[in-house]
Amino acid sequence: MALGFSFSPVVYSYRRGHVIGPHSHPFPQLLYASSGVISAETPHGTWIVPPQRAVWLPTECPHSVRMLTDVEITSMYLSQVKELADFECGILEVCPLLRELLLAALRFEPDAPLASRENLVLQLFQEELRLAPRILSPIPMPQDPRLAELCAKILQDPSLDYSLAQLAVEAGASARTIARLFDSELGMSYRRWREQVQVAYATAQLADGKPAKVVASNLGYTASAFSVMMRRMSTKTPSTRH
Repeated sequence: MALGFSFSPVVYSYRRGHVIGPHSHPFPQLLYASSGVISAETPHGTWIVPPQRAVWLPTECPHSVRMLTDVEITSMYLSQVKELADFECGILEVCPLLRELLLAALRFEPDAPLASRENLVLQLFQEELRLAPRILSPIPMPQDPRLAELCAKILQDPSLDYSLAQLAVEAGASARTIARLFDSELGMSYRRWREQVQVAYATAQLADGKPAKVVASNLGYTASAFSVMMRRMSTKTPSTRH
């Protein structure tokens, strides 16, 4: 089994609010958030990536990355990996073994020939990456430019509590038109879409160690209303989520 790296893994630290604009790579990319929360926006939708998770971006997949908190992320480019060539965009669970293998790869000398032990580490890394549980469903994004701009604003600040009428004013359209666009392009109501965004954001914040009361406040909820929303969307209250 052979694993080719076009570049060595690199660790970056970014402040909250930093944005890496739309771009793509000639190789698949793995973005691992060791701390903090990021969002990866692609033509397929948007993934909100909690700490200790990674997002897989296939070859030539256009994407942008937004730092929702202060973050430390590891970027790894992979090439000549046939076993991973068909992987679609998605979030990967990073188990302790996969995390340690990634950390070991960070210590390799850049561009130096790989020793037998290093080859074994990379081979095991590839196998663990292939077997990692994956989340394939992103937060859907519309194609209509008016709606896409509004949805992007809410993704940047999930606490925004726009009513459908306010969205319509922002878009220069009627509330009926905006409701129809949500239904036709995203297959759900505006309320349902916004709650998906909030649940993804809340789950990531809770995984980052934020207290449920703080997360609720950041999203504009009281603690009790936040628990009701989370229970309705995921059947679990924040205190029981892991």
